Amino acid sequence: MSTPAPHSEGSSLRSALAAALVLALAPAGCTLVSGVSDYKFATGATGTGGATSGSSGASMSTGSMGTGTMSTGSGCGAAGKSCGGSCVSLTEPQFGCDSTTCDACAAGSTCCPACSDTTKDPLHCGSCSKQCDADQWCSGACECRPGLTLIQGKCVDTKSDPAHCGGSVCSGTMNQCQAGDCVADCLPPFQECGNNSCVNTMTDPLHCGSCLKACATNEVCFGGQCQAFAPAPCASCPCTACPTGKSLCCNYPSTTMPVCVSDAAGSCP
Repeated sequence: MSTPAPHSEGSSLRSALAAALVLALAPAGCTLVSGVSDYKFATGATGTGGATSGSSGASMSTGSMGTGTMSTGSGCGAAGKSCGGSCVSLTEPQFGCDSTTCDACAAGSTCCPACSDTTKDPLHCGSCSKQCDADQWCSGACECRPGLTLIQGKCVDTKSDPAHCGGSVCSGTMNQCQAGDCVADCLPPFQECGNNSCVNTMTDPLHCGSCLKACATNEVCFGGQCQAFAPAPCASCPCTACPTGKSLCCNYPSTTMPVCVSDAAGSCP
């Protein structure tokens, strides 16, 4: 006679009771992940954990679209946003480099993290991490501002520096340098700003409004005031693509490069 198989009814009842107990003790806001004997936070409109087969919300694309974790709102995560129904990376210039717009940056831009032309932007010159000095601008790399000359590793204004005044050294009674000439005294609209340098504080970015008041590397001096600028996304002025707040298109002083200048400037010099 064969031995009868163990009765399984009790085992099944115990399994059912255990499952019911787990469900009763599960924390609010959690979902049972199919095929997993534990509770996990599921991704979705409010989740931040691993995705499940039943989770809702878009998933980040790979490659140039980037990858990220789901987040509240668009469901594209802190590193992404929804554009045209798909999740795209915030570091993709084709979709604007930020969380508020899907409009493409100008051609040649890099996310730094905002749209930046690293061939022209003195705050991100050559690379996102490189910022030019106050006496420099960006032309592919940080160089002396137009009108300044690199002499022994220093950017010098040969129109006002008495040691390099138009190629001469000013001395004696003609010891001041004005507009590249040695003079006895600075004459309006120039004024002496130390070391016998005659400068126009209405336009000089290193003495803007007053002596030794230097504008930042991303500012120009208009009317004695430092005004912020950004490289224009146009080949010449006028430029209707200049952003809000910097809608004034002007040529960077002493150049033909168009820049978008702060509206506060009022007009180009």
